[in-house]
Amino acid sequence: MNSWQGDGIISRATTPRLLDAISDTGVPFVELTDRKGDVEFSQIHSDDAAVGRMGGEYLLERGFERFGFCGYNGEAWSKRREDTFVRTVDEKSSGECSPYNSAWQGRAARN
Repeated sequence: MNSWQGDGIISRATTPRLLDAISDTGVPFVELTDRKGDVEFSQIHSDDAAVGRMGGEYLLERGFERFGFCGYNGEAWSKRREDTFVRTVDEKSSGECSPYNSAWQGRAARN
């Protein structure tokens, strides 16, 4: 990336090494992941609560009565979506929601 002459970067830097390489370019960049906490660069995130709510409302509007949510253990974005999905279903139906969480394979799948 040292010889790249771009004007900006939109990234989902999943490793410290990649984040450092992007930072070293000196060009403006926007980060898409929320794993870094307090950082000095611009970030954009999905509205996880809206994703969960919209998913629940979509199924409710189609008359479904039994619900499941498949998420990932230890992933804050997944937990936010699950919480809002379950709350939406609980508040707007007499149905029940059965959450299921598995291990996130995203990082291992990239190797």
